[in-house]
Amino acid sequence: MAAKRLSHDLRKNAVVKAAMAVFAEKGFKGARTADLAEAAGVSEATIFKLFPDKKGLYEAILERKLKEMDALPLPFPEGEGPLTEAALEKAALGIIEHTEANPTFMRLLFFSGLENSPFARMFFQKHLPRRIRDRACDLARKTAGRAGIDPHIAAVAFHGMIIHYLILRQIFREPVARKIPKQAMARAIARIFLKGIEG
Repeated sequence: MAAKRLSHDLRKNAVVKAAMAVFAEKGFKGARTADLAEAAGVSEATIFKLFPDKKGLYEAILERKLKEMDALPLPFPEGEGPLTEAALEKAALGIIEHTEANPTFMRLLFFSGLENSPFARMFFQKHLPRRIRDRACDLARKTAGRAGIDPHIAAVAFHGMIIHYLILRQIFREPVARKIPKQAMARAIARIFLKGIEG
Protein backbone atom coordinates (compact mmCIF):
# COMPACT_ATOMS: atom_id res chain seq x y z
CA MET A 1 0.00 0.00 0.00
CA ALA A 2 2.80 2.43 0.88
CA ALA A 3 4.57 1.65 -2.41
CA LYS A 4 1.38 2.41 -4.36
CA ARG A 5 0.94 5.72 -2.57
CA LEU A 6 4.56 6.69 -3.27
CA SER A 7 4.12 5.82 -6.95
CA HIS A 8 0.96 7.96 -7.07
CA ASP A 9 2.72 10.88 -5.37
CA LEU A 10 5.73 10.65 -7.67
CA ARG A 11 3.49 10.59 -10.72
CA LYS A 12 1.52 13.57 -9.43
CA ASN A 13 4.72 15.55 -8.78
CA ALA A 14 5.98 14.71 -12.29
CA VAL A 15 2.74 16.01 -13.82
CA VAL A 16 2.89 19.23 -11.75
CA LYS A 17 6.48 19.86 -12.81
CA ALA A 18 5.77 19.17 -16.48
CA ALA A 19 2.57 21.23 -16.42
CA MET A 20 4.40 24.26 -15.06
CA ALA A 21 6.67 24.27 -18.11
CA VAL A 22 3.76 23.79 -20.55
CA PHE A 23 1.64 26.54 -18.97
CA ALA A 24 4.67 28.86 -18.99
CA GLU A 25 5.13 28.25 -22.71
CA LYS A 26 1.50 28.17 -23.90
CA GLY A 27 -0.53 29.84 -21.18
CA PHE A 28 -3.55 28.43 -19.37
CA LYS A 29 -5.87 28.74 -22.37
CA GLY A 30 -3.34 27.49 -24.92
CA ALA A 31 -2.23 24.42 -22.98
CA ARG A 32 -4.30 21.38 -23.96
CA THR A 33 -4.56 18.37 -21.68
CA ALA A 34 -2.91 16.40 -24.50
CA ASP A 35 0.11 18.74 -24.24
CA LEU A 36 0.22 18.33 -20.47
CA ALA A 37 0.00 14.55 -20.72
CA GLU A 38 2.70 14.35 -23.38
CA ALA A 39 5.08 16.55 -21.38
CA ALA A 40 4.54 14.44 -18.26
CA GLY A 41 4.79 11.13 -20.12
CA VAL A 42 1.32 9.97 -19.01
CA SER A 43 -2.09 9.54 -20.63
CA GLU A 44 -4.77 12.20 -20.60
CA ALA A 45 -6.88 9.85 -18.50
CA THR A 46 -4.12 9.87 -15.87
CA ILE A 47 -4.18 13.67 -15.78
CA PHE A 48 -7.89 13.60 -14.91
CA LYS A 49 -7.40 10.84 -12.35
CA LEU A 50 -4.84 12.99 -10.55
CA PHE A 51 -6.59 16.39 -10.95
CA PRO A 52 -10.25 17.31 -11.46
CA ASP A 53 -9.48 19.82 -14.25
CA LYS A 54 -6.87 22.31 -15.49
CA LYS A 55 -7.72 24.74 -12.69
CA GLY A 56 -7.08 21.97 -10.16
CA LEU A 57 -3.69 21.37 -11.74
CA TYR A 58 -2.97 25.12 -11.58
CA GLU A 59 -3.85 25.08 -7.89
CA ALA A 60 -1.50 22.14 -7.30
CA ILE A 61 1.34 24.13 -8.94
CA LEU A 62 0.52 27.11 -6.74
CA GLU A 63 0.42 24.99 -3.59
CA ARG A 64 3.78 23.45 -4.42
CA LYS A 65 5.43 26.84 -5.05
CA LEU A 66 3.97 28.37 -1.89
CA LYS A 67 5.34 25.51 0.21
CA GLU A 68 8.77 26.00 -1.33
CA MET A 69 8.64 29.74 -0.70
CA ASP A 70 7.34 29.39 2.85
CA ALA A 71 10.46 27.37 3.60
CA LEU A 72 12.70 30.22 2.46
CA PRO A 73 13.84 32.83 4.98
CA LEU A 74 12.57 36.34 4.37
CA PRO A 75 15.22 38.39 2.58
CA PHE A 76 15.11 41.11 5.24
CA PRO A 77 16.90 40.97 8.59
CA GLU A 78 15.10 40.82 11.89
CA GLY A 79 14.97 43.95 14.00
CA GLU A 80 13.01 47.13 14.38
CA GLY A 81 15.64 49.69 13.32
CA PRO A 82 15.64 51.65 10.05
CA LEU A 83 16.77 50.03 6.84
CA THR A 84 20.46 50.01 5.95
CA GLU A 85 21.99 49.93 2.49
CA ALA A 86 23.58 46.55 3.23
CA ALA A 87 20.22 45.05 4.28
CA LEU A 88 18.50 46.41 1.18
CA GLU A 89 21.25 45.14 -1.11
CA LYS A 90 21.06 41.68 0.46
CA ALA A 91 17.27 41.65 0.13
CA ALA A 92 17.31 42.78 -3.51
CA LEU A 93 19.97 40.24 -4.46
CA GLY A 94 18.09 37.45 -2.66
CA ILE A 95 14.87 38.20 -4.54
CA ILE A 96 16.71 38.45 -7.89
CA GLU A 97 18.60 35.18 -7.38
CA HIS A 98 15.55 33.24 -6.20
CA THR A 99 13.44 34.48 -9.12
CA GLU A 100 16.12 33.76 -11.71
CA ALA A 101 16.54 30.25 -10.30
CA ASN A 102 12.84 29.70 -11.15
CA PRO A 103 12.34 31.39 -14.55
CA THR A 104 9.52 29.04 -15.57
CA PHE A 105 7.44 30.16 -12.61
CA MET A 106 7.95 33.83 -13.48
CA ARG A 107 6.78 33.24 -17.07
CA LEU A 108 3.79 31.31 -15.75
CA LEU A 109 2.77 34.24 -13.57
CA PHE A 110 3.03 36.69 -16.48
CA PHE A 111 1.06 34.47 -18.83
CA SER A 112 -1.61 34.08 -16.18
CA GLY A 113 -1.88 37.82 -15.64
CA LEU A 114 -2.11 38.58 -19.37
CA GLU A 115 -4.76 35.90 -19.91
CA ASN A 116 -6.72 36.95 -16.84
CA SER A 117 -6.58 33.33 -15.73
CA PRO A 118 -6.79 32.39 -12.05
CA PHE A 119 -3.19 31.48 -11.26
CA ALA A 120 -1.68 34.95 -10.79
CA ARG A 121 -4.68 36.09 -8.75
CA MET A 122 -4.42 33.04 -6.49
CA PHE A 123 -0.69 33.62 -6.04
CA PHE A 124 -0.93 37.31 -5.17
CA GLN A 125 -3.98 36.89 -2.94
CA LYS A 126 -2.61 33.95 -1.00
CA HIS A 127 0.91 34.76 -0.20
CA LEU A 128 4.22 35.93 -1.42
CA PRO A 129 4.41 39.61 -2.37
CA ARG A 130 2.27 40.54 0.62
CA ARG A 131 4.45 38.53 2.98
CA ILE A 132 7.68 40.13 1.77
CA ARG A 133 6.17 43.57 1.25
CA ASP A 134 4.75 43.66 4.78
CA ARG A 135 8.21 42.92 6.17
CA ALA A 136 9.78 45.59 3.95
CA CYS A 137 7.10 48.03 5.05
CA ASP A 138 7.82 47.35 8.74
CA LEU A 139 11.50 47.99 8.23
CA ALA A 140 10.95 51.08 6.07
CA ARG A 141 8.49 52.67 8.47
CA LYS A 142 10.95 54.82 10.46
CA THR A 143 13.15 55.81 7.53
CA ALA A 144 10.35 56.46 5.02
CA GLY A 145 8.19 58.10 7.67
CA ARG A 146 10.82 60.76 8.35
CA ALA A 147 10.72 61.72 4.66
CA GLY A 148 6.92 61.90 4.66
CA ILE A 149 6.62 58.83 2.37
CA ASP A 150 4.01 56.16 3.06
CA PRO A 151 5.99 53.00 3.99
CA HIS A 152 3.62 50.84 1.90
CA ILE A 153 4.34 52.97 -1.17
CA ALA A 154 8.07 52.83 -0.39
CA ALA A 155 7.96 49.01 -0.16
CA VAL A 156 6.08 48.73 -3.48
CA ALA A 157 8.61 51.08 -5.12
CA PHE A 158 11.52 48.98 -3.87
CA HIS A 159 10.01 45.82 -5.31
CA GLY A 160 9.11 47.67 -8.49
CA MET A 161 12.77 48.32 -9.29
CA ILE A 162 13.65 44.68 -8.74
CA ILE A 163 10.73 43.37 -10.79
CA HIS A 164 11.47 45.73 -13.70
CA TYR A 165 15.06 44.47 -13.83
CA LEU A 166 13.85 40.86 -13.79
CA ILE A 167 11.26 41.50 -16.52
CA LEU A 168 13.90 43.03 -18.79
CA ARG A 169 16.28 40.11 -18.18
CA GLN A 170 13.90 37.16 -18.11
CA ILE A 171 10.92 38.11 -20.27
CA PHE A 172 12.33 40.54 -22.86
CA ARG A 173 15.96 39.39 -22.65
CA GLU A 174 17.02 43.01 -23.09
CA PRO A 175 20.79 43.07 -23.84
CA VAL A 176 21.78 45.96 -21.55
CA ALA A 177 19.92 44.55 -18.53
CA ARG A 178 21.37 41.08 -19.17
CA LYS A 179 24.90 42.54 -19.07
CA ILE A 180 24.40 44.21 -15.68
CA PRO A 181 25.71 41.91 -12.93
CA LYS A 182 23.08 41.00 -10.33
CA GLN A 183 25.24 42.18 -7.44
CA ALA A 184 25.81 45.58 -9.09
CA MET A 185 22.10 45.97 -9.77
CA ALA A 186 21.15 45.02 -6.22
CA ARG A 187 23.64 47.59 -4.87
CA ALA A 188 22.29 50.31 -7.18
CA ILE A 189 18.67 49.55 -6.24
CA ALA A 190 19.57 49.75 -2.54
CA ARG A 191 21.34 53.08 -2.93
CA ILE A 192 18.70 54.67 -5.16
CA PHE A 193 15.91 53.57 -2.86
CA LEU A 194 17.58 54.58 0.40
CA LYS A 195 18.70 57.98 -0.87
CA GLY A 196 15.21 58.57 -2.27
CA ILE A 197 13.36 57.92 0.99
CA GLU A 198 15.96 59.70 3.09
CA GLY A 199 15.57 62.84 0.97
